[in-house]
Amino acid sequence: MDETLRLRSYLEWSSRGKSGLLRYLSGSVLIFLIFFLLGGIGLIPIALRFPRYSDSLVGANAATLSTFVIPFFCIPLVVWLIHRRPFWSVAMPKATIDLRGLLIGFGLALVVGSLTVAVCGVVGVLHLEVVGIDWGIWLPLLLIGLVGIFIQAGSEEMFFRGYLTQFARRFTANPYVFLAIPTVLFALPHIANVAALGGGLVAALPYLVEGLVYGWVAYRTGSLWMSVGIHGCNNLTGLVLVGMRGDVLKTVAPVQFDLPGLWASTVILLAQALVLVSVVSLLTRPRFHSLVQDSAA
Repeated sequence: MDETLRLRSYLEWSSRGKSGLLRYLSGSVLIFLIFFLLGGIGLIPIALRFPRYSDSLVGANAATLSTFVIPFFCIPLVVWLIHRRPFWSVAMPKATIDLRGLLIGFGLALVVGSLTVAVCGVVGVLHLEVVGIDWGIWLPLLLIGLVGIFIQAGSEEMFFRGYLTQFARRFTANPYVFLAIPTVLFALPHIANVAALGGGLVAALPYLVEGLVYGWVAYRTGSLWMSVGIHGCNNLTGLVLVGMRGDVLKTVAPVQFDLPGLWASTVILLAQALVLVSVVSLLTRPRFHSLVQDSAA
């Protein structure tokens, strides 16, 4: 029996195939370049068809999401070419679509996020404004968002919670280390998303919280499916349900709020994180214990 069929976590692939330090360094640099240089190629079809795409909410958001298409397909290719292991091993232990995990993650984030925003609105931490729906813009963006945000969240998860976490895991078994390193690398490029908060590097705090949650969920469940669900739901909700004005993705949500302060944003995300971590802990407890027992054996 193929030993790889017994793998229970995608992190177990970190030491399989060609897994030397130079290969991981080369792969990391290559994926980084794909993200920040080649990703822009995704804009070309939109720019050719709609030269003034940035003048509309639909065009601007579609353009932003299109930059993730090339990384989404190239990250698994890098894994296959450089490490000589299955392209899907960057995200899961076996080539199985975990639709249940994806939907559970999406549903949990939707419920927890909605309740948190509602409570913050009631107590006055967030000043919610009902702006209504322009169906001519909202429906196209819903359809674009369902596909585009899955690709966006999937590509970021494959890079940070997938490849970079496997890289760190290859050289340390300490989960505090191999979860923390990709979290910091995830937060730093996102500082520009909340530049209005000021505070320099401190503005990365909200994304450090988010990155830790995504990384811990992937570690706990053994694949990226649930973390993609949570990540994708957070972004899609902000686009079409309850949105923050001033974000990179321009919201068309019927309920909107202005950017809260840095510490308020961090506290809100910490509250969401605690609830999500608690619920995922309960949902995955039997499987997690069996993983620990199998590893010990």
